[in-house]
Amino acid sequence: MNRFTILGIGIALLVLHMVVASAHGQTDRRILIDEFKSKVGQAEKAVPSTENSVFRRQAEKLQAETQRLKNRGTALILDSDAHLEQLRSLKKEALSIKTGDIGAAAMLRGIMRRLDDLSRRMDENRFQMRKLNDDFQIHLDNLRDLSRRIRAAQTKK
Repeated sequence: MNRFTILGIGIALLVLHMVVASAHGQTDRRILIDEFKSKVGQAEKAVPSTENSVFRRQAEKLQAETQRLKNRGTALILDSDAHLEQLRSLKKEALSIKTGDIGAAAMLRGIMRRLDDLSRRMDENRFQMRKLNDDFQIHLDNLRDLSRRIRAAQTKK
């Protein structure tokens, strides 16, 4: 096997790896984003209203927390979109390498290094999104608890 064949195989494997990573990343990403959007909707509906000033302050704090979590999620989604675009760009760059070009092996190694870095950032983004969804679940539990306390206080009257 000559070096051009080896480079060609390396390019093909790299592109295949990118396609698989992209498909896996998009599926996992879509699930996490759908879960996030569902929890945002639940949180926005769950904010209780009351005349009691103590409960109203607590509800306002929880509403501010909903907005903070929503902003954090939006930033993570935008980062995730940028990662997918970078992955597409790397794939195009890998496909543009000609095996006969001088420096093709160095170009391939550079793309592989950037792909490794991008994969780490994508994994970190998914981890942060999972953590955000867990935080949102705790927040939803707090909202529901406040709603129960408000209803209990109203029934005592």
